[in-house]
Amino acid sequence: MNAVQNKSVSEDGWGEVCSEIMNSFQLLKHTLKERAECHGNTITIFDPPYTIEILRNEEQIVLKAGEELAVLTKNGLSITSADDGDVEVLKDWCTALTALTFKRYIARKA
Repeated sequence: MNAVQNKSVSEDGWGEVCSEIMNSFQLLKHTLKERAECHGNTITIFDPPYTIEILRNEEQIVLKAGEELAVLTKNGLSITSADDGDVEVLKDWCTALTALTFKRYIARKA
């Protein structure tokens, strides 16, 4: 099995994962165009009750569930009001978006 497929987000590896997602923004935008809202420098993924926004210009990945729960940047993860389950959802999405097999994780567009 490919090492990339087994990749997971460690507590101290958040910034690196954010960088990888930002570096593959155009590929993600192209791949997700049918399953997410892709406008300019923003990709919005719907995974009810969550929304994941990938903001290229701000170099941020924002997890929301009505309100902002957490923000991931190259400097790491900043938790606003997320609990462990919310962080696990973000971790799963980051793992999926940086894996070669991420297509199986893509949620349907709301």
